[in-house]
Amino acid sequence: MTSLRSKIEALVGLMEARGYDINVKALNSEATSRKLEERDRLKVERKLQPVANFAQAQTGLPVQQEKNIPQTDAELDERMETFKDKAEIFMEEICLLVVN
Repeated sequence: MTSLRSKIEALVGLMEARGYDINVKALNSEATSRKLEERDRLKVERKLQPVANFAQAQTGLPVQQEKNIPQTDAELDERMETFKDKAEIFMEEICLLVVN
């Protein structure tokens, strides 16, 4: 493990010196599926927002948990570009742990 760690540190150092930013992206089917599910969930929240607002006005109770719902497809695309699945977050943290 020590030689692997030193190789990773050397490679990361070389890449950072060249101006690269290290980014981890999950490619497994489960992570991709979760990302698509999140996108679909946000689309449904957007479509139901008028109904939720009406219900909240009538009852005084909050109906939607999500506060910042993308209002356009462009906003949704932007949000999904920055969305990180739990597998991606885990891999990034592991890389940082190994490097540091």
